[in-house]
Amino acid sequence: MSTAKTGESPSTYRSWLSRLGWAVVVVHVAAVAWSGYVHTPVLDEIAHLPAGLAVLKLGRTDVYSVNPPAVKFVAALPLLLIDHQEDWSTLDVSQRKRQEWLLGHQFIRLNGRRAWWLMTLARWSCLPFTVIGALVCWKWANEVLGPEGGFVSLLLWCCSPNVIGYASLITPDIPSSSCFL
Repeated sequence: MSTAKTGESPSTYRSWLSRLGWAVVVVHVAAVAWSGYVHTPVLDEIAHLPAGLAVLKLGRTDVYSVNPPAVKFVAALPLLLIDHQEDWSTLDVSQRKRQEWLLGHQFIRLNGRRAWWLMTLARWSCLPFTVIGALVCWKWANEVLGPEGGFVSLLLWCCSPNVIGYASLITPDIPSSSCFL
């Protein structure tokens, strides 16, 4: 039996659409990685990265506690393997004021120009979150709407300027979206 749209068998058509979908995911990851490399950090990221290091190195989740620690934790993982400077002397547990901004500025000051490369590596470690979002959209829509609906949903996720922009940042926006799909 052939499909009216392509003249191919359904399994060949699905296989072709699946390969095309994986190509879209690869291009999406490349676009997000490139965006994470060429754009300077936004204000929130400067505080998120040291907060992630505080979780990993000090076991403290109270630094930048207005956001969940998971994304910061994942973003800081590559820095465990790379030499960098950090200063925890200003982190005062007795104070109830938010200290993540001071820690972020200290991190940039201590690491100088290298801080931007460290930020890029931290951003790249968050790429799996957007891949999860893309794959969940694709699979879910594929089950509900068929292969064409799944492919269109995948395209909508992967080509959305908001997804591409926010997926390249160390912020909880895309990870939260991906996990709540």
